[in-house]
Amino acid sequence: MISVRYDLVPESRLEDAIVIERAGYPEDEAGTLQAFKDRQSSAPELFLGAYTVEDNAQLIGYICATLSSSQEFSMEPYKTSETDRGPYTVCIHSLCVDSNHRRQGVASALMSEYLHRLEGGKYEAVLLIAHEDLIPFYVKAGFELVGKSAVVHGSKPWFQLRYYLPQTPLNEDMQLRIMQALKEQQSRAKSSRVEKLTLLSFSGGVSQLVDGDNRNRFDILCPRPGCSSIILKSGSTTLTERPSVILDKTDNLPPPDLLPQLPSPLVPMWTWKIGPPANPMIFENIGFSRDLPGVTSPPSNNPITKLLTCAECDLGPLGWCEQGESGMTYWLVCNRLGYK
Repeated sequence: MISVRYDLVPESRLEDAIVIERAGYPEDEAGTLQAFKDRQSSAPELFLGAYTVEDNAQLIGYICATLSSSQEFSMEPYKTSETDRGPYTVCIHSLCVDSNHRRQGVASALMSEYLHRLEGGKYEAVLLIAHEDLIPFYVKAGFELVGKSAVVHGSKPWFQLRYYLPQTPLNEDMQLRIMQALKEQQSRAKSSRVEKLTLLSFSGGVSQLVDGDNRNRFDILCPRPGCSSIILKSGSTTLTERPSVILDKTDNLPPPDLLPQLPSPLVPMWTWKIGPPANPMIFENIGFSRDLPGVTSPPSNNPITKLLTCAECDLGPLGWCEQGESGMTYWLVCNRLGYK
């Protein structure tokens, strides 16, 4: 990750922020300069930026939010009074990173810094709305999915997520319990690295991966040695044979010792199928690529919208997202996964 510093975004830098906003969101979703001015004036302490560390610091990302007195996400700034002491809900309207600095951990680090700055104060919870494909990112950051949002903004549906802020410092007993839990988690991670298998580990092939209902008998993991990320728990998906697709770019092939080459297009291959319609919350951890314009899946010619990767180490592609008439379907390639 690049070196960044965090500071509030003053009114003089709103023009820089709006340029990033317009490049990062569709036209019918991007905020206006006036909206940014309203948010910055109503809650300047909630407009945080990520800057490069050079003397002429460049704004490369930001989070802007307003206050609310409700537990439901609101698009309108909340006007506080001298007698109103909270606690307040923080409604995040936008998290956006400059296109030249994406996929470098800037968004995750900025969100972590933002939540840390809100702790122990007058704020009780943080709310935001996101499209379906970004739900795993926010869940990984600590948010919980509340459900579909009633907000209408742009053409795509929104989902509300919530993060409860800790209000009191951890006492010594709680700190010890957390340290013990971390040690146990590390121990389980080491164990999973030892026991992780690949498709080649099963002499009977894919038939040994499924139960009587054709569902996965084992947890599905990232195949990279040393990465303990669990993608799906057992019983979450069904085994399907389907034609191969083109996922790998010829100029950027994945490591052959980690991800075997896929068959030629239309040659049958074994996959795990989720949907349609598919809910991204079925995944324990998953990463999504940027949108893939013009890529289709044979023989249906449904659009392939994104590639699936490991949410922890970015290894991929492990599969893809396919948009059909009945909704989204997720496909994971059997021999590009680990099993435990």
